[in-house]
Parts: sequence; C-alpha cells; structure tokens
Amino acid sequence: MKKPLAALFLVLTLHTWCAAAAHAQAATTDYTQLGLMRANYDHSAVLHLGDTRDAATAALGPPTAVTNQYAEVNDKNIVVWSYNTNVLYFIDDALVSYDIHDATLAVGQSYSTAFKVGDPMPSREIRVPDTSSGVKGAYTTKTVYSFRTFELTQHPGTSRNLGYASRGFAYLSSNADALDAFSEVLFNSNRKISNIYVSE
Repeated sequence: MKKPLAALFLVLTLHTWCAAAAHAQAATTDYTQLGLMRANYDHSAVLHLGDTRDAATAALGPPTAVTNQYAEVNDKNIVVWSYNTNVLYFIDDALVSYDIHDATLAVGQSYSTAFKVGDPMPSREIRVPDTSSGVKGAYTTKTVYSFRTFELTQHPGTSRNLGYASRGFAYLSSNADALDAFSEVLFNSNRKISNIYVSE
C-alpha cells in the first residue's frame, strides 16, 4: 500500500510543479495595467480587481442594471452590475471579474494607455530576407502583430462561448508576484478587439 501512495504523491507533486512552472513562463501583466474606466473622457478614476461597488460607482457611475446570482461552486452570492452590454461581478463587495463587450468602457493603467472594444490589434513592419525573389541579399517587409505583454494566438477559436479570429492571453501579477487571475482579449477577423475579459 505504501508504494501506490508514494507513487500517487510523486505524480501529484510533479503535476503541481509543472503547472507552477507553466504559469511562471506564460505571459504575465501587472493587474494595475488592466484598470477599468469610462472610455469617453480623460480622468483619474480607475477600477481594479478587488475594488468595492462604491469604487465602481465613483469610477464608472451608476450601473444600468443590477442582478444577483448564486455561485454554487464557492457557495457565494454574486452581485452583477451591467453597464450597457458590459458586466461586472462582485463577491463580498469585491470586484472579481469583468466582461467588456462594447466601447463605453476602456481598460488600461490610465486614459492615455487604455484600449477598448473596436480598437485595432497593434502591428509593425519588420524587414525580413526575401527568399522568394531568388536574389541573394534581397529583403522584403512583413507585418507582425502583437498585443502588449499578452501571448497572442492568431487562429480562430471559441472562448467562453465567444468566437474569435485571434486571442491575447496573460496571467496577472502584482509587483511580479503571480496572482490567481488572468485576462483575455479577443479579436475579430478584422483584427479589432471584440471582447475584454479579466477574472480572478
């Protein structure tokens, strides 16, 4: 009996270590880079994960709708605030997640660094060898796309029942300490943001 238990312990330990190593190597961004704000004017009020409903009202104004849900997984009540098609989720008066579907709210550290639904995926031109020309030393340009510190995958898929053409993903950190939270930015076929999701 001791050998199977020791083997099980070893497998669980390796699984935990591999998961932690994968998380450490994945794209990360500091949670303060993903504050939530109104998109229509420059201001200093920014809402972050963990902030209260009072802070949400101060930063975003009153919600357009409020509902309550029960989360069976953690036996908690969730207060759901809607701002048009955008949704904020609070547990124990702390913001635990937000799901952005329209351009009335923006995400960033400040107004000048914010991004919102409808914004294009950043791109730049790079110089690469032109192997198709047959001319030695010939170069051409290539467009490359990126999105902040997010890991970007550029193939179609589905996440949270939302289709996308490209997807940016990053785990969240706080002063380089890993948090149990992540962010996902979905892009449509025109390489424009279609959804922003941040969650614990």
